[in-house]
Amino acid sequence: MRDTIARAAEQVAAVESPFEVHPLTVHIGAELRGVDLAEVSRSDELFGELRSLLLRYKVLFVRDQDISRAEHVALAERFGPLEDHPVAGSDPDHPGLVRLYKDLDGTRRGHRRQDVLGPSLLTGFTTRTN
Repeated sequence: MRDTIARAAEQVAAVESPFEVHPLTVHIGAELRGVDLAEVSRSDELFGELRSLLLRYKVLFVRDQDISRAEHVALAERFGPLEDHPVAGSDPDHPGLVRLYKDLDGTRRGHRRQDVLGPSLLTGFTTRTN
């Protein structure tokens, strides 16, 4: 199995990409490195590459992003219209963005912020930031 994933990674490396792509399994999932999602939200070329990788791998993991709420929404809107969460609603300044606050013990108050963009019925695109 590891050999198959390594071969898949070599095939990806042969394809020129502005991002470093690390397949996680043979069929689904990849971690992207060297990605600035804030920049992707403003660049047609970078967004096209991200979208292509999402279609190929179905699930993408991008760590340690410094992205504002407005940039987060702008990126998600490139995939299609956003929808408000039916129960939680949306951030008043950024429609489509649900803001969750949790303590480290998992209760819904407190210090840890997580912004979530809900899936569009048309695209199924969902993102989270911690």
